[in-house]
Amino acid sequence: MRDPHVVALHYRLETGPQLALDHPPPVERELDSFIVRVDEGCVRVEMKDHFATVIAARLEVEPFLRSWEIKAALRYGPDAITFAFDGPEVIGRDPPPPGTSAAEPVAGTMAMAPGCTVVQFTRTEYPDPPDGFVASPDVVAMWDRYEHFLTGKGDLLTSVAWWCLTTVQGRNGRRQHAATRYSISDIVLETLARLALGGDEKTARKRYPGQQILRPHTPVEIAWMKCAIPRIIQRVGEWAADPYRGWPPITMGDFPTL
Repeated sequence: MRDPHVVALHYRLETGPQLALDHPPPVERELDSFIVRVDEGCVRVEMKDHFATVIAARLEVEPFLRSWEIKAALRYGPDAITFAFDGPEVIGRDPPPPGTSAAEPVAGTMAMAPGCTVVQFTRTEYPDPPDGFVASPDVVAMWDRYEHFLTGKGDLLTSVAWWCLTTVQGRNGRRQHAATRYSISDIVLETLARLALGGDEKTARKRYPGQQILRPHTPVEIAWMKCAIPRIIQRVGEWAADPYRGWPPITMGDFPTL
């Protein structure tokens, strides 16, 4: 094909066992370089800019789709929705000579990781698109660690909590600066740090010098971390989308009482 142009990309929206969609209406979002429309589980992404290869078009589109997946997962659990690539629409802007094939190879589908079964939600609308949310590298790294814990792939809850804490602090130098940047109460971050340093022989990140007694977390403390971690990940994604917005503060009142 001479002068190929990717007109659109097609995906399938697949849901995990924890999410059932009951005839949701179509949803559409227009971005600078493409338009996404989801209807009956079929996703068509119309390219507004010129992309000569399918790979280039996918690299433009799939960060948005990944943001959508992670935003839904933070609310409903791992693999609540996934977008499986289903092929492109490609045309030749410079028609080939007569008798020449104009077929464009279709890239392979993406492998999807298995999810975990949780309480099922039924929605009459698709999970919200990632308006005001970007799956930045920090968001992806924190979510990947938390997903490993949720799906039993070996990460400890305390390790995930410490990873998230040091990630937000690492971009800002100190805990107080992180609290200011992301509008997260410093008491929330202090509590996350305290719980991340706790645990018993099975759940602690490590034994610290001079530490004689290891105490298991209470059920409320575990629930608190499971609420705080995804909320902090979401806030980092919100900040990545608009670092100048005055985001409402995340406080201890947003989580179970300890």
